Amino acid sequence: MHPPYDHDSTAAGNKRVEFRYLRHSWKWLQDGGLALWVVYLHHLTEDVMAFLSKYSRHVDV
Repeated sequence: MHPPYDHDSTAAGNKRVEFRYLRHSWKWLQDGGLALWVVYLHHLTEDVMAFLSKYSRHVDV
């Protein structure tokens, strides 16, 4: 996935659209599938890392 880079002024909490795009598209990832998320390092927030650690078996940055 190569999400759009922007702020969402209407969102509460994490206002980056990159993370919202990741959560939205995760629904279509099959069990055992591989997700590649192309973002800048500073977009790897605590919320993102918590999400990835909860829903992934392996994360490589």
